[in-house]
Amino acid sequence: PATVVSRQKIEVKQPPLLFKLNDLLSEANSLFGFTADRTQSIAQSLYDKKLITYPRTESQHLRPEDDVEMVGERLQQIAAVFPELTGPATAALARGIDPANKRVFDSTKVSDHFAIIPAEIAGNRPTLTEGERKIYDLILKRFVAAFLPPSQTTVHTLVFDVAGETFEAVARTIRVPGWQAVDGKTR
Repeated sequence: PATVVSRQKIEVKQPPLLFKLNDLLSEANSLFGFTADRTQSIAQSLYDKKLITYPRTESQHLRPEDDVEMVGERLQQIAAVFPELTGPATAALARGIDPANKRVFDSTKVSDHFAIIPAEIAGNRPTLTEGERKIYDLILKRFVAAFLPPSQTTVHTLVFDVAGETFEAVARTIRVPGWQAVDGKTR
């Protein structure tokens, strides 16, 4: 005989903030095992190729007075050039770019340089090395994700008590993909 307890809750995850250098270094290390020096070198290469904005920034924000129109243009460019991001970028555009969104736009948190974002995308998908492609994709996805709604996940937890031993099973179901759609998470 077992005693079963079931719990269910909704987890809401806000979209990630735009990249600053330390967060980009951490994410590249976590996902790809890149050292800080390698990631910095790749980011500098992308900057030199005019694919991203200045990479050595500690800001994660943009200025609403300067950057709202540019954000819409970049999302349109991403939707046109990167088919895997067309849906999420189009959804972000459909929501509208809200200059009051303090998670993205906050002049008080921008010093000399704003967050690391894609630079103007002219023409076709750029030809990149494998490392450059990975870092560029991270920056593109983070940029699009920042303008999407929060994600919502239902977390089902079952706790089984059998003869004094406790077992737990957890299942997660995405209710609203929100910003996680940039990674293809829809269920």
